Amino acid sequence: MIDVIVGQAIAFIKDNLMLIFGVLMLIRSIYAKRQPFPTVDYGHVSAISSKADFDKCIEDGISIVDFYATWCPPCRSAVPVYARMSEAYHSRGVRFYKVDVDKNRDVSGGEGISAMPTFKVYIKGKCVGTQQGWSEAKVKKLIDDVL
Repeated sequence: MIDVIVGQAIAFIKDNLMLIFGVLMLIRSIYAKRQPFPTVDYGHVSAISSKADFDKCIEDGISIVDFYATWCPPCRSAVPVYARMSEAYHSRGVRFYKVDVDKNRDVSGGEGISAMPTFKVYIKGKCVGTQQGWSEAKVKKLIDDVL
């Protein structure tokens, strides 16, 4: 009896692999959206909440901006590392900011953001480097290239 049930289950899985995969991805997506966006209690990262705020933040010195989305898994994993990077570069005068692309569409749209996360480095208001996707090494290189 158990052999028949196991055999039927295996046949169902083989015949419906894409359906099962789709259901599992849907469950994962629902679960991820219900998790709060990670926060850290260290670092020197400031949130930008408007276009005027954005313009003011990048107008002087060297700034790096993380354009992120709360539903984006790589954005979530970048939070603690980005905060630690802000501590490491703070003494060198680099200011770290973050922009939630869903809450600040005017900023993200104006900057041409089409992938999350996207990191942009600005010197005196001018974008001098962009990194799409999360790679600690590539973001560090982006900053180091302008220092």
